[in-house]
Formats: sequence, structure tokens, C-alpha cells
Amino acid sequence: MMRKSCAKMEARVTLKAKQPEKNQQNLNLNKYRRIQTMQKKCAEISHQCNVDVICIIYDRKFNRFREIRTADQMNFEKVYDMMHNIPPSGKKPKYQRVHVGYQDDEDQQESEQNAAAPELELEL
Repeated sequence: MMRKSCAKMEARVTLKAKQPEKNQQNLNLNKYRRIQTMQKKCAEISHQCNVDVICIIYDRKFNRFREIRTADQMNFEKVYDMMHNIPPSGKKPKYQRVHVGYQDDEDQQESEQNAAAPELELEL
């Protein structure tokens, strides 16, 4: 009986060694699904709000850009031309930048340090 329990323990150890591969597969699958969801949301927003949507995604791991757009004529080059090559009689389109995401670890640590030890000015 002792030998059977040892064999089971060894099998469990080998299964634990394979878990990081499964986690990597899950991360890749989640990434794929989220990008697919983002494409669907872009199409949905474009249809419901009557707007043209262009979304550029940069993959740091593979050093690759992906452009999602809802109109054939609306691409990155067209947006660049609209912003920089304005006819004399035309108006420059309004441009709003929105940063959505998590802070970098360094920025977060700095903000935590500043919040933990605020500077006080005391008059004596």
C-alpha cells in the first residue's frame, strides 16, 4: 500500500509542473476572446451611434499593431490627414485623448509614497 500512495504523489508533482503551460494557454485564449469582443463592441457602437470607429491595438509581446475600423475609408492615415492637412476654408476637427488603464508600478509606488507621507508646513 505504501508504494501506491508514493506513485500517486509522484503523479501529482508532474501535473503541477505542467500547469504554467495551461495558464499560458488560458492567457492567450483570454487575449483572443477580449480582442474579438472589442471588435464586436466597435461595430455595435458604430451602428447604434452612427459614428466611425477606429481602434489601434499594440501587442508588446509580438511588437505588432492591429487596427480595428468600422468604415473602409476611415483608417489611421486618413485620421492623420484630417488632423494635419486642413484646407484654408475648413476647421480643424476636435480631438480628445482619453487614457484608460492601470498605472505603471513605478507611478503607483510614487503615489503611495506621497499619500503615506504628506508634506506639512508648520509655523513656529
